[in-house]
Amino acid sequence: MGEDTKNGKPFGGPEWFWSPVTAAFTTLLIGGVAVIAAQPWLFPSLGPSIFLHVHKPNLESARLYNTVMGHLIGVAAGEVGVLLTGASQAPSVLSSQTMPES
Repeated sequence: MGEDTKNGKPFGGPEWFWSPVTAAFTTLLIGGVAVIAAQPWLFPSLGPSIFLHVHKPNLESARLYNTVMGHLIGVAAGEVGVLLTGASQAPSVLSSQTMPES
């Protein structure tokens, strides 16, 4: 259904065009949901993950398990850093909307 028989992709056109367009659309979609939910759902490692999934979806690193585990390891490392530096005692920037003075 609408599949290009030459390269087996759902849409025709060059990959250099569709990868950034699809990545931008996905990022905008998640950002829109974040605005509606009033929650910060966009985070720094999401952009490269989205681009990897749309540009090279057949790579092992683009598998869902590897992506989820990579993000969980990043969250765990961030939590360890927060606990080691004592930043958990500081007020949340997202709730107070002010940057703590250094």
